[in-house]
Amino acid sequence: MRIDFFEETPTPNNLAKTASLGFPSTIYLASRSLNEFQALSASVRGATPAYWAIFSRSYWISPFSFTDELERLLIELQSYAGAPLQVLIDLELPILTPRLFLRNLFRFHKNKQLTARILALHGTRGLTIATAEYPAIGVFSESIKRALGIAYAGSHARIPRYYTSMIRSYTGSLQDFVLRKMRDRIRARNEAGEAISVGLGATAEGHIGHEQILTAAELENDLTDLQKIGVGAVTIFRLGGMTEEHLDVVARFAHA
Repeated sequence: MRIDFFEETPTPNNLAKTASLGFPSTIYLASRSLNEFQALSASVRGATPAYWAIFSRSYWISPFSFTDELERLLIELQSYAGAPLQVLIDLELPILTPRLFLRNLFRFHKNKQLTARILALHGTRGLTIATAEYPAIGVFSESIKRALGIAYAGSHARIPRYYTSMIRSYTGSLQDFVLRKMRDRIRARNEAGEAISVGLGATAEGHIGHEQILTAAELENDLTDLQKIGVGAVTIFRLGGMTEEHLDVVARFAHA
């Protein structure tokens, strides 16, 4: 199984863990520009650094982001002329800054077009683009995501989040039903030949700040469940939260 990682807090201590992974892996480094990403990449050892684009004001990417930040990212990627680069576009609604829903409502259509143009750069200029997306439990919820501009058609890869520690804290008595429906949707997308890597977590808090933590035993259960339905790649949120117990688990699956 291919096992990659998100790192939303790419400090030297967190990135030092890349040296001990012992298997091929991509590490998505949250960065506010390509220049910042390239500086952070120097601390990655034994893994492939990838550019996780975040914004200073909007933070996540959605049609409610600030237009000038989307335009800056588009220009940055259109003018890229370096070595092959993997890019992560984190499609999330601005739940921590709800004023952006109203502030940028009338830029929704333009911002959605800008995001589509960014994703269309996949396969050009040495860029490989993936989107991190909210999970879905069926075709209808996928269509809602596309209408909201937090999912797009195209040849880019997708990372649907299957963060079971957080889903259990949100869904209560419905958790088993929700998790089963999500796995069914992941299986259907995988069997349809979509390029997906399933997002797992959370092993540490991130920008939201109250993420429920996934134990090593729970991570093993998630990996086992996904392996059973034929998933060949996962991306774990996040590297900095990986304990020795977590790393022992993923090493077994990475080498299986």
